[in-house]
Amino acid sequence: MNMKQKPILRNILSVFMIMLGTWSLQATHIVGGEMNYTCLGNNNFEIQLTVFRDCFYADPRAFFDDPAYIGVFNSNNQRVRQLAFPLLTNDTIPAILSDSCLFVPNDVCVHTTTYRGIVNLPLIEGGYQLAYERCCRNETIMNILDPLNAGAVYNVFISEESLTECNNSAKFKDWPPIFVCVNEPIDWDHSAIDVDGDSLVYALCTPLSGGTQADPKPVPTNNPPFDQVVWNEPAFGLDNLLGGTPLAIDPQTGQLTGMPTVMGQFVVGVNVKEFRNGEMISVTRRDFQYNVGECGEVEAAIVAPQVQCEDLSVSFTNTSLNADAYLWSFNDPNNPGAFSTTEEPTFVYADTGTYTIRLISSTKTVCRDTSYHTVFLQRNSMKADFEVDVLDCLDNSTLNVSDLSIDSVSAPAFWDWQLKVDGELAATSNIQNPVFNIEAPASVELTLSVTSENGCVDGTTKSFSADLNDPGDDIESEILVCIGTETQLNPDYNPDLTYQWQLNPLFDDLSSPNPTVIANEDIDLQVIIRDENNACSISKTVQIRVAEIPAINAIPDQFILCEGESAQLNATEYPNLVFEWSGNGLDDPSSDTPIATPSETTTYTVNITDINQNNCGLSKQVEVVVNPNPDDVLASISNDAIICPGENLALNPSDAPNFDYNWFG
Repeated sequence: MNMKQKPILRNILSVFMIMLGTWSLQATHIVGGEMNYTCLGNNNFEIQLTVFRDCFYADPRAFFDDPAYIGVFNSNNQRVRQLAFPLLTNDTIPAILSDSCLFVPNDVCVHTTTYRGIVNLPLIEGGYQLAYERCCRNETIMNILDPLNAGAVYNVFISEESLTECNNSAKFKDWPPIFVCVNEPIDWDHSAIDVDGDSLVYALCTPLSGGTQADPKPVPTNNPPFDQVVWNEPAFGLDNLLGGTPLAIDPQTGQLTGMPTVMGQFVVGVNVKEFRNGEMISVTRRDFQYNVGECGEVEAAIVAPQVQCEDLSVSFTNTSLNADAYLWSFNDPNNPGAFSTTEEPTFVYADTGTYTIRLISSTKTVCRDTSYHTVFLQRNSMKADFEVDVLDCLDNSTLNVSDLSIDSVSAPAFWDWQLKVDGELAATSNIQNPVFNIEAPASVELTLSVTSENGCVDGTTKSFSADLNDPGDDIESEILVCIGTETQLNPDYNPDLTYQWQLNPLFDDLSSPNPTVIANEDIDLQVIIRDENNACSISKTVQIRVAEIPAINAIPDQFILCEGESAQLNATEYPNLVFEWSGNGLDDPSSDTPIATPSETTTYTVNITDINQNNCGLSKQVEVVVNPNPDDVLASISNDAIICPGENLALNPSDAPNFDYNWFG
């Protein structure tokens, strides 16, 4: 039994690719040929000419010649006779491969015929050359140049020795296979038989070319010498006829070996030389065409889902090659004997799970192949969800959509977004996180249908509004700042926007969304605001205005009071001011004219802010000096004092400050 099981699939590729259908291609037909002779005695020789033609692509009108004209030439290449052999029969050569489970493509077809005739060849000096020429070769031959204009010449040399000794030419035993497999070794016996027992030497040779498209079968036959075909160098040549491992022939055994790695048609020439007593007495040559392609064989192949969601019915597609019988096994534990011989069955499983299906594809012979396919059946685990960040920009809006879908079994893989604006379909998308731009204001409905890697599907729809909005509204058009005070220009900035400020003397980071400034004078700043997709871009002028500072009137730097006295502190006469005094002994710390009655010298501080000028303001300090009562000072001076001569006396030892003293005596 010859059984082949392969886990991978290969496609049959014909060496001829496609049939071009043009006259130039169909007019071609020569595939190969050879000529040999048999000595019958009395100078009579049977000449045998074998010709091979393409019977698939050739024009039916380019059939075998009837008759075939053969020229007979002497050693000086002069024509001495012209022979005409009638067409007898023809046959189709089977394309046979060594492996019975391999198949040749249907477009490989070769016809052959053999012409025979008897001719009397008197002994002449140098012997004879017999030649048949015919055009044209297959246009698709790859290893020679201009094959459509390269015909063929099949000839044989009958030497003077062959005439005198009644020699028989060597005859090749078999015709080479018309089809060989790419990337498979060639190992074929190309030997010949010589009934006379002469020594034979084999060699590859360059085929001869004869005839033209204008004169495909010259009558009479053209005189030698004949041209050779021109190899398509450097890719091909006599040392590399097929590409890949070079084709070679053993000169002693005639064993032909090589490994083609290029698919196509290639012409090959082989000759065999006869030696008798060390002298060459005859040469027989042939050329033939190798068709190199991928060999078909029985190959089982299954096409079916790898994963299926919410569906226990599985349909199988059969893509097997070169098979005509099938056996399916479904591996269902709930139905262990389930099988089918249908070419493409459908099977319903009882439950979710993982199942391995087996397909055996076979022919009516012993050739077969097995393929396996695993399918996972599951319940729907997909949950569709998304969120939308709406960026309104003047009269249009940008919708930044973020997919939040999850699947506990397999990841989301395909998204179908349908956006309706005011009830009409406005846009679609298949990316995970799309961005839509629409005119505003509008009523928006966004629908998502999401599919997981396992084929599970879920959907959801959300509705919202797109409104008229100016992203620049977050920044005040006019900002009142206090002189010398730090101020943030955009503390409530939108993190989804970018800001680019014009060059200015207040700050260096021109891309800051919320720069901090200290201004001493009025200034106008320009800023360009954009969203991350550049769908929204506006320019805005921000006016920086420095607030007026209220004046403080009628407050001296210092008051002097006697103990128990009071003073009225007067800050300013401007309205809309807020006062905040600090210090002990004030009757109203929030008054613009509080009454201060300190018990001791006290420094009072007043903070004044203008509620109409961004609460800008200033501070002022007033010192209230409290002096002792004068009577208490006089009481501290003694009325009498006794001193010795030469001593000093301090008349006012307490030296109370802030008093004027007038002494008498």
